[in-house]
Amino acid sequence: MSKHQRVQEEHQSGLEQEWIQAVSRALKGKPADTLKTVTKENIILKPLYSKKDALHMPEPGSIPYTRGTQPVKEMWKTAQSVNQYTSIHDLCAALSSACEKGMNSFYFSSVSKLVSEKDASLLANSMKESNLHYMVDCGEAPHLMAFFAGSLREFGGGIIGTDPYEALMLGQLRDEDMLHALQWTADFTEASADRLNQKTLLFKGDYVHNCGADAVQELAYTFAKAVDYMNWYRQSGKTCDLAAKKTAFSFSAGSQFFMEIAKLRAARIIWSSIVSAFGGDPEAQKLYVHVKTSSYNKSKLDVHVNLLRTSTEAFSAVLGNADAITVLPFDEADGGSVLSERIAGNIHYLLSEESLLGKVNDPSGGSFYIESLTKELAEAAWEKMIQIEEKGGFLEALRSGSLQFDVDNTSQKQSDGLFTQQVKMIGVNDYANQEDQIHESREESRLFHWPEESFSSIQKKYEKGEDVWTQPAQGRIEKIKPVRLAEPYEKLRMHAQNYARRNGELPSVQVAVFGSLKEYKPRLDFLTGLLASGGMIPTVTSISDADLSKPLFLCGQNAAYIECEKDIQHVVNEASADVFITGRQPEEWDGRFSPDKEMTMGMNRLVFLQNLHVALGVANK
Repeated sequence: MSKHQRVQEEHQSGLEQEWIQAVSRALKGKPADTLKTVTKENIILKPLYSKKDALHMPEPGSIPYTRGTQPVKEMWKTAQSVNQYTSIHDLCAALSSACEKGMNSFYFSSVSKLVSEKDASLLANSMKESNLHYMVDCGEAPHLMAFFAGSLREFGGGIIGTDPYEALMLGQLRDEDMLHALQWTADFTEASADRLNQKTLLFKGDYVHNCGADAVQELAYTFAKAVDYMNWYRQSGKTCDLAAKKTAFSFSAGSQFFMEIAKLRAARIIWSSIVSAFGGDPEAQKLYVHVKTSSYNKSKLDVHVNLLRTSTEAFSAVLGNADAITVLPFDEADGGSVLSERIAGNIHYLLSEESLLGKVNDPSGGSFYIESLTKELAEAAWEKMIQIEEKGGFLEALRSGSLQFDVDNTSQKQSDGLFTQQVKMIGVNDYANQEDQIHESREESRLFHWPEESFSSIQKKYEKGEDVWTQPAQGRIEKIKPVRLAEPYEKLRMHAQNYARRNGELPSVQVAVFGSLKEYKPRLDFLTGLLASGGMIPTVTSISDADLSKPLFLCGQNAAYIECEKDIQHVVNEASADVFITGRQPEEWDGRFSPDKEMTMGMNRLVFLQNLHVALGVANK
């Protein structure tokens, strides 16, 4: 270490000590460690990070590729969705439009809408003409891989394939047919073995993410699938180099900005380590990653807030050095629109052309916090992946139900946080807009089962023009279903909206106020916000004018409650409906109101709102 470096470190150490002392004074003697927080991944975040948290980081393009697989930054692929089409001609027009708008890629997963070989041929021709990079997920109709195998030589670079493990989770594939599906993907991969810019093996983490998994679970279960596949591939007498070089991963980017950046960086470390363990060369250790903005945290309520969510998610994907990014429309839960799709595409340009992030090598590199978070996340995901392997691997985790239980448990914790407002969603459980209109959910895409015949057999059928468009089969694995965090609140608002259609106005509840406006307003604001998230409005009244046959809310400061104790007790005794009190009841009352009748910050708001809907006749029990 040079004298200059030693002086720098001593200076930084001195500054850290000064900061710690200043924090301790501000906290009135408490240590700075009290400011540490714990993420849902159980990673401890420190209040201060320093250079020692980011030592020995390799340059971009160097193993383990933490900072990217290329020494010089390349523009990411703007893989915008073309799923919202009504006919094959609309789809082909969408590809032409993508070229005209300057897009360099497209994302297509609604392959079940292709109803004939003619449709598939028209799509293949459009792909050739556009010469766009492509991300085609054949998950809805796996037999299409056999069709596209004949056209791969005429395509440029891109991703085309499906995740057989996801098919098992969705019920498209029976457990006993899993080896058959793995052989299918291997045959498809070997059909384009000489074109390494075409990725034909796809392992997706976005499915478990949208089921509620955290970053550690998303990484661990996704790479556990890849390890399972590589083990099978090697046992089949093949070297893993080809499989690794033909592999792409797809993850979701969620709301935790820095965690999402670290997740992509950690993914490269993990994949490099896995491929190295299988004997892969440095080129095979490079991770190709597609990122899609999350559906889990999007809402049909106050949909324009989704714009902010998708923008930060795309930003984190860029800073994490994703190779291809799909920005979903802000109203994707309602099916999307021309406007939202245009805005989603323009987010790429804002990040690349206005912010110039397409020209910066590893923009997050050197951040003490991100480098430390990357390391901790990679270690946590690796440890969980080892645990999965020790218990038999990904398939065993799926068969035993431990995966489903693990992800459901995490999802429930996030839901509980939303219901108690430890987690806030603007427009959903906070600052709800009563003018929002909820639309019925769109139908789910149909899913074709995995073909029972071999890959080569289906290929020959395509060549002869025979029918291969078969119907779904029911799998036997217990499913986990993708959800959106806001759905329970959306159901409440839908019930309130339907009530308004029947009665001409939103459901209302009577609120008896005590004391002056200045005294009761803070609690009234709290109550108003709570009711709004369930699609209800308060009607302010006096306790003497209250209708005791309907639910009644008392609202005021505790001193005012005590002053009007006799009136309140009379109402409680005479009321035939529930009487609620806003805030904690006065200690002197010794539990006069049960805990579920106290409107407090930590209450389960969803359960309360559901029960109130039933009491008001807004919804059935």
